[in-house]
Amino acid sequence: MNKSELVKVLAKESSMSSANAKNFIEIFCNTIKDTLRAGDKVTLADWGTFEVLKRKGFVSVNPKTKQTMQVPEINTPVFRPSDSFKKKVKA
Repeated sequence: MNKSELVKVLAKESSMSSANAKNFIEIFCNTIKDTLRAGDKVTLADWGTFEVLKRKGFVSVNPKTKQTMQVPEINTPVFRPSDSFKKKVKA
């Protein structure tokens, strides 16, 4: 399912216009991104948690030149589904 298909389903199930459904999804996604960017996590009961993990920097080797290079530490967004979410997907 892509974003436009999600908008159609949300509009149909909630009896809101497609424009309002699209706006809702945009606000929802942007709020999660902004919250993660601020260093906080987002927990949705019975669904899961969005958070940012720091991946440590490390030394790597370029296979072509055999030179070592430092890979910097980065922030990586992750989603951890709740147990009830996992059970519903498995069913």
